[in-house]
Amino acid sequence: VSPPTRTVDIDVDYVVVIAYFSATINVTYPAGSTCTCTDGVTTLTAPDTSGTWACIVPNVGTWTVSCTDGTKSKSADVAITTDGQSMSVTLKYILYIFKEGEGAVVPMKTTDSRLSITNDAIIAEWTNDYESAITVDKVDLSIYTVLKFDIDGEGGTFNKICGVTTSQDPGYDGMSTDFIASTSISNEKIRKTYEVDVTEVNNGYVAITGAFAYRCYNIWAE
Repeated sequence: VSPPTRTVDIDVDYVVVIAYFSATINVTYPAGSTCTCTDGVTTLTAPDTSGTWACIVPNVGTWTVSCTDGTKSKSADVAITTDGQSMSVTLKYILYIFKEGEGAVVPMKTTDSRLSITNDAIIAEWTNDYESAITVDKVDLSIYTVLKFDIDGEGGTFNKICGVTTSQDPGYDGMSTDFIASTSISNEKIRKTYEVDVTEVNNGYVAITGAFAYRCYNIWAE
C-alpha cells in the first residue's frame, strides 16, 4: 500500500545583499570644454561645460580625467582605491611659447644682436639699451589665466621685465606704457619662475625686455 502524499507549497523569502560602490572625483577644468572620465571600460561624461564636475565613479581603478576644446587637450590619472573616497583634480591647458630643448615653439625674434634664441635658452648679454626677445605675432591668451617665465637673472643692476606688450619693440619707454601685464625680473643670479596674471588679457606680444644679462629657459601659459 502506498503511503499517503500531499502537495505542499514552500514559500521562502530570500534576501540578496548588493554592495554599492561610490567614489567621487571633483574635477576643475577650463569652462567651455568637454570633460570625460574613464577607466578603460566605463566612460563617464560631464553633463555640461561649466568648468566643474563632481564625477561619481562606480569602481576602484585608475581613472583618466580628460578635457578637450578644439585642438587643446589635457588629462590626468586619478587612483581610486576605496568606497567613499573623494579626490580632486584640476586640469589646465598649457601653451608653450619657448621650451627648453625645443626652442621657440611660437616664433620669436630679438631686437638686438646681443640677444640670441637657441634650442636651450633665450640668452641675453649686456646691452646698452633696453632690448627685447619677443614673439613675432600676437599670442591668443584669452583662455589662459597666468603666463610663466623660467628665468635666471644672471646678476646685474639694470631693470628687466617680462610679460605681454602691445608693441613689438617696447624698449625702455615701453617698460611702463606698452606692457599691459608684466612683472619685474630679479637682478639676483637666481633661477626662478615668474608669474604674470593674464586673466584680463585677450592677446599681445609675449616679451622679455632688459638691459642686462639673463637666460630664459621656458615660457608658457596655463
